[in-house]
Amino acid sequence: MAFFHYKNKQVYYSVRGEGETVILIHGNTGSSRMCRGVARPLSRSFKVVLVDLPGHGRSQRLEKFPVDFWYENGMAVIALIEHLGTPKVSLVGTSGGALVALNAGLQRPELIDKIVADSFEGDRSVAWYAETLKQQRNTEGRNVLTRMFWRSMHGPDWRQVVDQDTEAVQEHHRTIGNFFHKKIESLRPPVLLTGSLKDEYITNIHEIYMDLEKRITRRKIVMFPDGGHPAMLSCKAPFLEILRTFLITGI
Repeated sequence: MAFFHYKNKQVYYSVRGEGETVILIHGNTGSSRMCRGVARPLSRSFKVVLVDLPGHGRSQRLEKFPVDFWYENGMAVIALIEHLGTPKVSLVGTSGGALVALNAGLQRPELIDKIVADSFEGDRSVAWYAETLKQQRNTEGRNVLTRMFWRSMHGPDWRQVVDQDTEAVQEHHRTIGNFFHKKIESLRPPVLLTGSLKDEYITNIHEIYMDLEKRITRRKIVMFPDGGHPAMLSCKAPFLEILRTFLITGI
């Protein structure tokens, strides 16, 4: 197992395949395990790096998740890129991982070749989601399949990770609101935005992406008519086809 250090904590990552480097970034309450189904076929053409963000999966646990969660994890991804020593990488983030990828691209564009941002809620937190998140997670936690998912992501202390995430998301909404420290209009790397029109968590995703289309210069948008949240997993076959093309040719 491979680790790098970010803010004195061990952060887990793994590498498979050869070629241009692509880092896959999992969403909130997930870990790199949720990206394995995409990593396997993608590694036939690329060097694929999977990472467990700090406090997740096999990474060292944190006492508390940072309130500026997606920015801080963007900085952790930048630390990983520097640790790998790769001149330029492409980032593929899904759900909260998309916000992490975009933060990294906004802060250190010289390190990033391309960005794929899948199934995310725009550049500001959504009130109804943040305010009802604890209740939603409590309900989801009573579902056997959801508990099995979280355990498979993190192990026996999965509840600690989920609770820390819930607290961070709600505190971020109350005290910060913006996901990014720089305006999304300043983003320099080309971006592929993907999502499902039937996303159960982001019901207005089409409107969000149409707004981003006006504000991001170098972008391509693909909305899948079916699937759910996230599109990367629920629409895996067409997502992989579009992803490979974008990574090879760009916009």
